[in-house]
Amino acid sequence: MQVFYNTRLALSWANTLDTTSAQELTERANRAPRCTMFSKLFAALAALSFATAVLAYDGQVTGKIFKMDAAADATQTFRVTFAGSPILCTGGTTYAYLSESDPNWKSFISTLQLAFVTNKTVNLYTWKVAGVCHIAYVEVY
Repeated sequence: MQVFYNTRLALSWANTLDTTSAQELTERANRAPRCTMFSKLFAALAALSFATAVLAYDGQVTGKIFKMDAAADATQTFRVTFAGSPILCTGGTTYAYLSESDPNWKSFISTLQLAFVTNKTVNLYTWKVAGVCHIAYVEVY
């Protein structure tokens, strides 16, 4: 009898715990997460950053540099033209430029000059800015 009583008590206690746990879980599931707004904002920013990474460039041309220009113009200080004069960005020009205000502009210029002098193939990625192609990324091989 004693064993039966303890088993019955244990089962009763376990059922109470199971009921309480289920009730707590139900309440937690129905409760709105605390970070809902932050989570949605983070997800939107992540999706946007992946989308812009894929669609970031307006043009991509591979070839050899035919001509380089340096100008006193503050907005288009350094210009590059490829052999065959292809359009370097969608609806843009046959040349692409860099400005002194661009980050790493000296690195871009030295890389492009080295490619020109050594007659290396260049992969040039550009953005269209005010109808003119602006250099965004350079690969030399």
